Amino acid sequence: MNFVAELGNRIIGDHPLRIYPTPIVPQSVPEKHKFSANLVANRKNEVVAFTIDGRLHFIERVADYEERKASLESGTQRAVTAVLVGEVGAHPVGSFTEFFSWFPSEMLSALGFASGTEVGRLWIEIRDKDGELIRRLHGKSHLPIFWQGDELLEKYNQMNGSAALGQLVAAYLAQSPEKRFYLEMAMSHARLGSIGAHLHLHDIMDHLIRGLESLCREHKLAQQNLKAMLSANAKASVQEIVDEATQGLQTLAINAAKSGALDEHRTLNLIRSRAENWHTTDSNFGLSVVALLHMFGLWDAEVIDKHLAANPRPDGIPDWAAVISMYRNATIHEGYLDFKNQHDANDVVHVCLLLKDALSRVILKECGYTGTYTPPIHRSYGPQALDWIQPTSPASNLELGYFGIKLHPSSCASPLVNRGL
Repeated sequence: MNFVAELGNRIIGDHPLRIYPTPIVPQSVPEKHKFSANLVANRKNEVVAFTIDGRLHFIERVADYEERKASLESGTQRAVTAVLVGEVGAHPVGSFTEFFSWFPSEMLSALGFASGTEVGRLWIEIRDKDGELIRRLHGKSHLPIFWQGDELLEKYNQMNGSAALGQLVAAYLAQSPEKRFYLEMAMSHARLGSIGAHLHLHDIMDHLIRGLESLCREHKLAQQNLKAMLSANAKASVQEIVDEATQGLQTLAINAAKSGALDEHRTLNLIRSRAENWHTTDSNFGLSVVALLHMFGLWDAEVIDKHLAANPRPDGIPDWAAVISMYRNATIHEGYLDFKNQHDANDVVHVCLLLKDALSRVILKECGYTGTYTPPIHRSYGPQALDWIQPTSPASNLELGYFGIKLHPSSCASPLVNRGL
């Protein structure tokens, strides 16, 4: 398989399929050198470990991993960098089709989401307890082109005192098949939503939007009942304003009909009808995303809205929900972002980072993962809890000093521009 990520678990022993079996330090080594000898003997014991059906599985790097990784980073498109080892038990393994009738291949998507690099495989080898080859299963291989996205779970991220990556895989595989399916789709969109990906900015934005929309639909948050979202006093006030406005619109429509301005008459009646039905449901992407974040105890919108209240955007868009709705409409309905005349690249990069960070935390929580992660919006902060953004968090946690600032794309004033273009 191709897998490029930091390893956090340690495995000790002489498993027949270990690439680096742990050597035994000879008793003859002088006592004063035994500590150093043990360090050397165990230096290749780092793996990603997890269980499937109660059986240990681990990912271990190939012998020349560092050379292959360096080759990928210097431009080589594809390379096998690791092996995934595990017990098959009584499962059928006579053919490629039989193997994948039970093996949870979606775990590769979880690994790719967490590591930032799409993970695939070439073939499967079935070996006996001594490591001897029984058969090799060939099917449609998939070894993706290498590019490095956001690594969310790095070496020092942990869950329950254990390395994060293996814990995520185990938590993800513990979910129902139906839940794993829609999370796999969201994971793919999130990975492709990494700033610095081999995509245009509007494509990165598109993936992040689709990932969030898929989760909003799953949780039945795609539509909002606007009236139900208001307090009793606010409802009464809105209704009073709307009643006054509709009466005025009706008068205008009647006068237009009397004067023979029938097109104007029809238009005014349509406006009046829409005003009268303010309390019906609406489909607003921004409000759906905010509701999704609240469902999972995430308070990004509160921090951003407080910042925007004190630091208005140049375009006058008042809140986070409205900002991401605007970008969603431009990306989905117009098909691109107009950097020459309308949209600022620096702002788009920052919005993408904010969406990627929020989407990643929702997915991790949905998987049942409760450990730390490395925030895409602020990687220098190191491992953070998934709920590290609270209503009282400072704007600096989300790099909001750059949010909404109008900069030319070639400007070096913001590190976000340099990262995204």
